[in-house]
Amino acid sequence: MIAFARLLAQKHPKVWGRIEGALEERGVKYALIEGCKDIWMRDFMPLALEDGSFLSYEYNPNYLKSSPHLRTSYPRGEKDLGLVLDGGNFARFKNSVLMCEKILSENPSFSQSEIISMIEEKAGVERVILLPKVAYDRYGHSDAMCRWIDERRILVNDFSLEGKGFHSKLERALEGYEIISLKYSDEFLSKYKWGAYLNFVEVKNLLLLPTYGINEDKRVIERFEEIFEDKTIIPH
Repeated sequence: MIAFARLLAQKHPKVWGRIEGALEERGVKYALIEGCKDIWMRDFMPLALEDGSFLSYEYNPNYLKSSPHLRTSYPRGEKDLGLVLDGGNFARFKNSVLMCEKILSENPSFSQSEIISMIEEKAGVERVILLPKVAYDRYGHSDAMCRWIDERRILVNDFSLEGKGFHSKLERALEGYEIISLKYSDEFLSKYKWGAYLNFVEVKNLLLLPTYGINEDKRVIERFEEIFEDKTIIPH
């Protein structure tokens, strides 16, 4: 079962039509959730944990301070992290999780060690990997920076425009894992300077890959088909 905001179907019917068709064709059950103020459900819904339980948190992102009408609030559960967090900054594979270090500045009342201990204890993970924050990235979401391929390999977005300091921190954070890097064309980097292709959704053997109607889409789709050989890539 996978859930989407009904708002997605209402605001982007063509995109939703492609997603819905792919899910129904392959017998994947889904639900549309009412009452969402934004389409990005991953950012504000409870975290799905390895044991099948869910963990709530305080969703109060700084980038929505001037747009409170876009912030979805929901009742906090008995199992609660006790930290300010965006769900997009929690990319978990089994008992390890990738998180941007923005989590530290969002919770100034706690030290780094306290924050890591709280996440390990309440989310039931054994390792919290803190990724360096790109200076101009106001979101600080790990799911747009790095994604798990499997328990030993991590897919990393194209950070070729960043300096040596950022790369050194990223390499230290991911030490011990095999890094597979996305590489965008010079045309893409010079014209767009962004890439949210890593913000995909996996469900069973499907990978729902965001595309943007630009030349880079085809190259990225082919690269994903090489990396995720056991998945069916569904562009949307």
